[in-house]
Amino acid sequence: QEIARRLSSRVRAVDTVARTGGEEFTVLLQEIAKSDDAERVAAEILRGLNEPYRHNGIDIDLTASLGIAVYPDHGTDPAVLWRDADTAMYRAKKSGGNQYMYVSQEISAATLEATELEKHLRRALKDGGLELHYQPLYTRQGQLCGLEALVRLQHPVLGLVYPDRFIPIAEESGLIVPLGNWVLDECC
Repeated sequence: QEIARRLSSRVRAVDTVARTGGEEFTVLLQEIAKSDDAERVAAEILRGLNEPYRHNGIDIDLTASLGIAVYPDHGTDPAVLWRDADTAMYRAKKSGGNQYMYVSQEISAATLEATELEKHLRRALKDGGLELHYQPLYTRQGQLCGLEALVRLQHPVLGLVYPDRFIPIAEESGLIVPLGNWVLDECC
């Protein structure tokens, strides 16, 4: 409630503040003249949230990570703008938090690729498209002692996709358990 109050006090009456998740809020600025206006509001929001919140005699420090996507500079589709702002927010959070970041072409391209890989991974788990490659393991004396199963994703455009590109996506999307189960079933 305190965060909602602080956010609302930093924007105009025509703007919208909404709680969109457990600890996530969305601020929709109406009719801003330029991207710099969004940056000015983001800086003001951070200033407002950086003031400690006093509750029952205890000071609680608040921080925030903000992602900014501006229509039409960063896109015209509401779902794309929402997704890109969310991606920029997570990038701000991963960069140490308590800051804001604009969506960028780099972020947009990475998000599109991640979304495509996630969709393809879902299909591959259901309909095929995953491969196991076995790597021999040897003792120090040079004797074969086992095999390591290495999963690969076959993509129609990207070709053979290595785990460093799709495992983080599987972890974030909740597909890591079904993927692990597929690997175990396939190995056995």
